[in-house]
Amino acid sequence: MTTLLLKNVRPMGKDTVDVLVDAGKIQQMQANIASPANALILDGHNHLLLSGLVNAHAQQGDD
Repeated sequence: MTTLLLKNVRPMGKDTVDVLVDAGKIQQMQANIASPANALILDGHNHLLLSGLVNAHAQQGDD
């Protein structure tokens, strides 16, 4: 399984951090994580990081 390093993301809208995921599990979450040699690196450009079970664009009201 791939090691993934998400750079510059804001988990649930909090402070910007890096997130290291290995074997499908979050291993580390802090600022400026050093990239493992085999990691796929994605820059989050300071965007929100939300769990997969969140509807981040729900619209409610009269239609």
